[in-house]
Amino acid sequence: MISLMVTASMLLVLLGRGSPQIAGAAAGPTCPSPAPSCASGGNLPDFEEGTYGCTLITTNSAGGIQVQLLTITSDGEGDISGTAAVNNNNASGTTFSGFTALTTGATYCLNPNDSGYIFLAGGACPLALVIDQYAEEVRLIDTTENQAGAMTCRAQNEDG
Repeated sequence: MISLMVTASMLLVLLGRGSPQIAGAAAGPTCPSPAPSCASGGNLPDFEEGTYGCTLITTNSAGGIQVQLLTITSDGEGDISGTAAVNNNNASGTTFSGFTALTTGATYCLNPNDSGYIFLAGGACPLALVIDQYAEEVRLIDTTENQAGAMTCRAQNEDG
């Protein structure tokens, strides 16, 4: 069983935490058009209520790289929140930011086959997702043009 979520210049910028920009990144995201959506009949509780530990790696066509560790919390009803720590390969300035709350929430939709999308507030592009019930994971990719980002989130449980 699993719970779900997501994050950063995928989720940080995406979930609105701020903007440690990835080196060489363009000013604003270019998102898919039309925006992706889910078919009716998806079961929101399949993205189980709970906390997930996530690793996110994002790169862009200019060679910028960003790595994040996140904790994401799903309410099992379509909403997500969390915290993130970020580091990047910028040539100057601060490259590391410690764990900070994601200040803007996100919502999600699911298709009947447990694929779907996370929609981030603040104009960020959606994240495509698939729920892996067997491995108790959620896997995500960024839909932003000229930026590749992949995140894996594993359900946390009280048993370790």
